[in-house]
Amino acid sequence: MYSRQASGTPELGEPTGRYGLLCPNSGYRSYVKSQLNHLASNYEFEGVFIDMAFWPKVCYCESCRSRWEAGEMPRIVDWNDGRWNAFQHKRERWLHEFEVFCTDVLKKANPALTVSHQCSSVSRNWVLAASEDYVDACDYAAGDFYEGPTEQGIICKLFNSLTGSFEFMTSRCVNLRDHTTKKPLELIKLQAFIALAHKGAFLHIDAIDPSGEIDIQAYEDLGAVLKEFELYEKYLGGELIADVAILFDSNSKMDFRENGMDVTNVGWVPFPHIRQVAATARVLKERHIPFTVIAAKNLKNASYKAIVLTGVSRLSEESAEDIREYVRNGGAVYASGDCARLEDVLGFKHLSKFEHDTYISPELGIPIFSKDRPMQAGIQSKVEALPSAKVLASIMLPITDPGDFTKFASIHSNPPGKRTEYPAVIANEYGKGRTLWMAGSIESMGEKEQSDAFVKAIAYLTGGSYSHFLEAPPVAEAICFDAGDYILASILNVQPTLPAVALHGARLSVDLKGRSVRKALLLPEEKELPFEVKDGYARIELPPINLLAMVIIRVSEQ
Repeated sequence: MYSRQASGTPELGEPTGRYGLLCPNSGYRSYVKSQLNHLASNYEFEGVFIDMAFWPKVCYCESCRSRWEAGEMPRIVDWNDGRWNAFQHKRERWLHEFEVFCTDVLKKANPALTVSHQCSSVSRNWVLAASEDYVDACDYAAGDFYEGPTEQGIICKLFNSLTGSFEFMTSRCVNLRDHTTKKPLELIKLQAFIALAHKGAFLHIDAIDPSGEIDIQAYEDLGAVLKEFELYEKYLGGELIADVAILFDSNSKMDFRENGMDVTNVGWVPFPHIRQVAATARVLKERHIPFTVIAAKNLKNASYKAIVLTGVSRLSEESAEDIREYVRNGGAVYASGDCARLEDVLGFKHLSKFEHDTYISPELGIPIFSKDRPMQAGIQSKVEALPSAKVLASIMLPITDPGDFTKFASIHSNPPGKRTEYPAVIANEYGKGRTLWMAGSIESMGEKEQSDAFVKAIAYLTGGSYSHFLEAPPVAEAICFDAGDYILASILNVQPTLPAVALHGARLSVDLKGRSVRKALLLPEEKELPFEVKDGYARIELPPINLLAMVIIRVSEQ
């Protein structure tokens, strides 16, 4: 176990903190092996969930030092330094090795067991050292999350892409630290339905009361939710339909602003990449564009119409080559910011970055922008376009120097002024595919004007046709799976205030991929719904939607 020494770094010693900390590189591993062997050999159960195997701090114990074998272990963060990056990679390898070790021990003792680990750490920053390879030790991804329905949708998509089946966990109370304040029943039901719509299992976490008393009403409520959940389970199947994929990159779970910091000063903080992925996902969801969230391992043989790279600052060489191959074979990529290792694909040579907010000045007639006037784009990258690339917009500076407080054109804002030679938007062709690059990350700014431009950029890359389209307010989302002889569509009504107001008049159009429709049934009662087929799409009028409407479209080859 670790103790806090004067240096502020963990060393082997007495337990500290609420939970106690142990290093998987130490003799603790032998203890874990004996415990897992004992459990698997002496008790009957179907599955095992191994929780909280990660480093809450960077460890410098004797066991870690002996395994490092490369001199002094780095203690200052520097993402531009090869030695620091090698150290972080080694931490991730050690943790991955430990997870696989635990699974192997259990499977050897009882091959029939299913094993999963706490995968929520995959979405946390670099300190925990949990990369996407973490799931190699899992029969299915599983983890607990507490940020609500928006985060849940992203996680469900990521877990689905990583392992197919998965288990989403959250607490019965409003968070893990609250022992009595129950979540509203409507929220519990909505979170169960979000997992269900993504073909996932749902688990509620409850704390044991020291008195031994049980909140009977809470469990009766949970039982009612799970009984309703159960009615839909037999229909689940197929592959998630997604035209656009947002890459969640394990290597980018960091922040260059950490450079020069002592490791003890970096906690489990949100990082730019996860914030940009979340904001971009929100735009695609609200605009009803079929999308998913993928990891680097999903890049091989990817067949999405477009892949989105937002906040991807430390792409690995392997991932860069997978994306290069994807575009070379006809794929499309939307990217923003630095996007290291992909300059040849995106059509530029990176120079530096502006230190203040700048504008996009579009060329006349560019379809991505609704008007030919400057658009706020935040801090943009300075690049030089390659000869093969086409510049669609340039960067425009504010009218006055933001650092000079003696000169201003407006008391609060700094209007656009001088157009520069630096590209703001670049279109490029690479092999059979094409790319669109933005110097600023407009996809994650959260404002309608920038979101409109991002959606038009995606339409530019995809041709503007999608596998399904939902005619409904932004609070609704359609999640569809294709099982060959049927398409399963779940329409969620995710409103910030519950109970939700029912949605009326929603319509779903689904690309049949050359098949014909036999029936459209509202589940679970299997009530027939009216539909029409036009231009290869089945168009279905949906009933009022409270939280969930699930529809099965039975199809056959023509």
